[in-house]
Amino acid sequence: MRPHKNTKELLLRAAVDLFSQKGYLDTSIRDIATKAGISSSIIYHYFKDKEEMLFEIIRSTTEDLIKSLREAEERIKDPEECLRGMLRAHIVDFNIKRKKEVLL
Repeated sequence: MRPHKNTKELLLRAAVDLFSQKGYLDTSIRDIATKAGISSSIIYHYFKDKEEMLFEIIRSTTEDLIKSLREAEERIKDPEECLRGMLRAHIVDFNIKRKKEVLL
């Protein structure tokens, strides 16, 4: 199978699913490739190893959280309401939308 431009995202989604189901240590590169429906060797075009995949998931998740907190800060001027907005973004939006990543 020829890699396409969304292969990296497909691999990361497969890794998130498997890491949350089986745990990081019990998930192999082969497991991730199988779930993504690609050859194991293609993973190495995008990531050095499984650890790099985990760090990319953590980096992306953290960036999304920071972005949502900054958006609340820019949108809401009252400090107390801003804090409520940030908590809402973190607890409701973030933990629901990125629940699997949060559990890693």
